[in-house]
Amino acid sequence: GGQVLRIALCLSTLYGIPIEIENIRAGRPKPGLAAQHLKGVELAKEMCNAQVRGGYVGSTHLEFRPGPLNTKKRQFVADTQTAGCICLLAQVALPCALFFPCTDTITLVLKGGTNVPMGPHIEYLTEVFKPMLNKFGADFDFIVVRRGYYPKGGGEVHLRIKPVGNLNAITLLDPGVPRGITGWSYVAGAVNINVCIILIQSTSR
Repeated sequence: GGQVLRIALCLSTLYGIPIEIENIRAGRPKPGLAAQHLKGVELAKEMCNAQVRGGYVGSTHLEFRPGPLNTKKRQFVADTQTAGCICLLAQVALPCALFFPCTDTITLVLKGGTNVPMGPHIEYLTEVFKPMLNKFGADFDFIVVRRGYYPKGGGEVHLRIKPVGNLNAITLLDPGVPRGITGWSYVAGAVNINVCIILIQSTSR
């Protein structure tokens, strides 16, 4: 599946180990790489000067041979040109940026969908993943330039990551006590703002 692909690309980029993946998303109605998966491949390729075979939409077989990390660049851009999930692109590139062998800030410009079905919303990245990453002694700044929804996309998020080299060890034994629940409701296009109000009222019951 796509998650195997993203994790494999990230680890291959960081460790410099070639990978070969077969039967990519074989059980899906449309097997192989979708546009957002391909952009993840291309983003990882740019970050480590990789050689790629099978890098096209619909491909069920991918060979990825990483080279040295591209330390000459400090900004990487990926545009799905669809409503492809921005958070899933970040799963490939953000860990790589955290361990880049430099002291300068790395900027990721990710374009696609910020709030789309079948993928984590941007709030998961900023409100759940980011605080957890802080516990490990790492962090990133973000700007949601524009939100993007299905089916058009058009969203844009900038992530600024300071490489850390190593993560701190942590202990997670106490789950804590919930202090509250926060949610967000959005509408776009011709959808009336009253839809937001109805969603909020229904959720609060």
